[in-house]
Amino acid sequence: MGRIVFSMAGNILDGIEALAALEQCRTVSEAATRLRLTQSAVSKRIQALQKTVGFRIVEPHGRRVKLTSEAVHLIERARPLLADLRSLARAGPAEG
Repeated sequence: MGRIVFSMAGNILDGIEALAALEQCRTVSEAATRLRLTQSAVSKRIQALQKTVGFRIVEPHGRRVKLTSEAVHLIERARPLLADLRSLARAGPAEG
């Protein structure tokens, strides 16, 4: 059970990270470059996140994408969590 929960949480975080990159870049191509992923991988992460949260995250806007109001709210709430996780990753494993 623990592995399933951890895996699901990791997938959600992957989606939120893709959403944050998409918010800053506004195109899947640029977000993919920023995350060092393929465009397909970013799209799949966004689709999986949409399925998990149960609402649409992006709307096509020409060659760019526009975040829905729900997605903007989600990323605003998730941004501090992402910052904490990045800080933990930089700090490395705890000694003890």
